Amino acid sequence: MPRKAIESSPEIAPLIDKIQRHLDAEKIKLNRFCKQARIGQSSLCRFMSGERKTVTSAAKAAEVFIDSRHKRHNSGRRGTLRAAEPGGDQGLGIIDEAIQAHWDGSQRSAALIALLIKAVAPVIEAAGKH
Repeated sequence: MPRKAIESSPEIAPLIDKIQRHLDAEKIKLNRFCKQARIGQSSLCRFMSGERKTVTSAAKAAEVFIDSRHKRHNSGRRGTLRAAEPGGDQGLGIIDEAIQAHWDGSQRSAALIALLIKAVAPVIEAAGKH
């Protein structure tokens, strides 16, 4: 008979948070996510409720699914921006890195980032005039 863990693994809370952020960003319930990811709903539900003390195979599968979706959303994005001036590619790299660091792969997140960029446009233009 396997021994039960006494303390929760430190990886549990961040992974629960990651899965929950994905569910919120996609505006889906856990059961729909489990169907999409082909993961047993009861196993992932027990993990998400904190019933499990270690990262389960269902939780690992959920993380792999989320990461693969994020990669698919990001694929093909590199190189789509064009520098206005010669040598501006370094600036594009900085912008791309900042966007990727904060974009979770969802359309909602992309729309929010775009709104923030548009909102700071007057500040960027004013700084360019000085």
